[in-house]
Amino acid sequence: MPNIRGIYFMKKIVMIGKMNDMTKDIHDFLGKYFRMQLCMENPQNALGMVKVIEPDLVLISLVGLFDVNTVIFGRLQKEFPQMKFYYVGGECDYGHHKMLEVIEAGGYKILCVHGHEHNVQGTLDALIGEAKQHGCKVALYGHTHMYRTECIDGVYIMNPGAIDSPRGKNKPSYGVITIDSTGKLMMNIVAVQ
Repeated sequence: MPNIRGIYFMKKIVMIGKMNDMTKDIHDFLGKYFRMQLCMENPQNALGMVKVIEPDLVLISLVGLFDVNTVIFGRLQKEFPQMKFYYVGGECDYGHHKMLEVIEAGGYKILCVHGHEHNVQGTLDALIGEAKQHGCKVALYGHTHMYRTECIDGVYIMNPGAIDSPRGKNKPSYGVITIDSTGKLMMNIVAVQ
């Protein structure tokens, strides 16, 4: 198992989502490093799978879920209060969702936003300013559906692109951030065939 600071202790991952080619590609990639278990997005199935497997991480893939059943988030949080669940809302999401999360992983504070409230299609100034305001060295965003990784003014920026609806001439993609045992942060975009 790779010595990745912050996640090297993980052995079991449950991935919840629609069974499609994109989910299979993600499963196959992560399966090289972890024991993976796929589970359909039905909330009852997901709860049962998490109880039985007792995973170190639960991934919820929204690929192909155009009418996301957000009940799954609440049910998992209620049933497993010791586990952390993070997601942010976008401009097309219904209901009330957090629009910003700050999480910590591998010694880094990470800003997570969708990006529509930060005008990311024009400039990343507002995003970088928000990250600095919260003391974050990493800022993750989406909205444009176009992948991008770079370090601007001391803040690592990543947009993973989009698995199900990339824009421009981009292939479907997702992002991977690795923090090694020395604290070095690496960002990679993975194109899905």
